[in-house]
Amino acid sequence: MKQSHWNFTRVKFMNNLFQFRIEIIKHAKKYSISDAALTFGLTRKTVRKWVCRYDDEGLSGLEDRSSRPHRS
Repeated sequence: MKQSHWNFTRVKFMNNLFQFRIEIIKHAKKYSISDAALTFGLTRKTVRKWVCRYDDEGLSGLEDRSSRPHRS
């Protein structure tokens, strides 16, 4: 079952979010956004966000971004 696979790999990827996001992209492109969301325990909106960032910016789009407001 995919949930057990996710639980096994969760610890491996939590230390490296960049690699985790790459795995999300690979899974979403091979299967579907919905399946990737279910497999990795994310929402479809979150998976779609990472896929779009990857499509628009490549690997640099998967890096962490500041959540600081652009304007005050």
